[in-house]
Amino acid sequence: MKHTLALFCIAVTLFACSKEKVPLIRTTNEAPRRQEKITQADIDELDADAALSFDEEAAQVVLKRGARKAQNCPKTAKAPEGEGEILAVFDGPKGRIVDVELPYLWMDAPDIAQACIKKAFIGEIIPPFEGTKKVPFELKVGGGDSK
Repeated sequence: MKHTLALFCIAVTLFACSKEKVPLIRTTNEAPRRQEKITQADIDELDADAALSFDEEAAQVVLKRGARKAQNCPKTAKAPEGEGEILAVFDGPKGRIVDVELPYLWMDAPDIAQACIKKAFIGEIIPPFEGTKKVPFELKVGGGDSK
């Protein structure tokens, strides 16, 4: 029984993978006919229609999440408390933050403190988009907000 089921699965897989899939299209009052092959121009047109744009709402969600993680940096990495505008660098095709540019307040901090703040944001994921984008975000580290 096991062998029969295995052979059946293999046969179905081979059959499904062995033929080129060509959809049937129907027109009014005509018998079904095979669709012509898709050309490169068709693909280019589809790609242009499906151009991905930057999702600002998703970016704000991940930036806020990164800010919450950065709240621990004064405790764990001796990062100075304060606030300033960071620039989060989003890589569109990867759909993630790949770098963070820090303001002067944290640029003077020890390397471990800078790394802690950057690590809080780098790797956060959003839907992929075309190109890259730098997004400013007001970051407050320490003070009354850290719990």
